Amino acid sequence: MNSVLLLLADLPPWVVFALTGAAFGVLGTLIGHGLAKIGWPLLSRGVVIFAIVVSVQVSRLVMMPSIAQARLNEGLPKQLDDFTVLERASFTSSGLVYEYKLYGNLPADLDVEPIKQNGLANMCANFREDFASKRYSRIDYLYTWASGADSFSLAATDCGQ
Repeated sequence: MNSVLLLLADLPPWVVFALTGAAFGVLGTLIGHGLAKIGWPLLSRGVVIFAIVVSVQVSRLVMMPSIAQARLNEGLPKQLDDFTVLERASFTSSGLVYEYKLYGNLPADLDVEPIKQNGLANMCANFREDFASKRYSRIDYLYTWASGADSFSLAATDCGQ
């Protein structure tokens, strides 16, 4: 499924809407044809129209976010260094979540806050435009390892915005 979504990601949004509309139109036509055969011709036309109308919302609320999510996770999981793998990323209502897996002999009470402090300038540079445009208000970094887990968040205020 991910490969199909990535294929769709290379297309303009209007093509995704058109393909979804066509698929729903065909489905509505098939259902409508069956309804017409059993003597419900008015309902059969309504089903076709309903299917096409619903396709717009499906494109907007399901297809486009799914395509964005697939693109965000393309190439993951990814080994970043000897100890860190970026497992997945996801969108939230406030921004992004990055999920990392740490490997090695790590204590259960490991504090990942120094990762934030050491990388703050770079992280702020990466998300400066997103914070300024209010596209994101927060980026969450979740770390898990064999004996524990910890996290930190990067907010616009951390970057002076």
